[in-house]
Amino acid sequence: YYLDTRSNTSADCYSNLLCQPSNDIYYSVQVGGYGKLKISQCGSTLSDTYLHRLTSTGTIMSSVDDNGPLCTGYKASMQFDATAGTYYFMSEGYGSSTGEIQTIVGLDATTALGSTYNNPINIGVLNPCTPYGDYKNFYGYN
Repeated sequence: YYLDTRSNTSADCYSNLLCQPSNDIYYSVQVGGYGKLKISQCGSTLSDTYLHRLTSTGTIMSSVDDNGPLCTGYKASMQFDATAGTYYFMSEGYGSSTGEIQTIVGLDATTALGSTYNNPINIGVLNPCTPYGDYKNFYGYN
């Protein structure tokens, strides 16, 4: 898992671009396979946090506030099924609140690589002009 603690104050060069008047902290994470992506702010010293899932262009897809699936009280958290790709999210405080936001991101593998169509083994691009092979399982194919 990944753990990051940051203060969203203006003195730390953060500013407000979306949602609450509080300063925003942006993240991206690249997922290599299928699993449940979990993002929590349970350990934040800031008493009331918000968490927003974003598109690659910064549009809000979903937002969570209090009592998420991983935290109780006023700390935000979310979890969702993720496939291979890049995911974006933003953390902030309620209203104009600033303080330390602890963000934990983890991926629970729900299936083995190659066991479902959602989690295939990527063998790359086959090109007739460039030989490609899995040399551990090579049986004379070019």
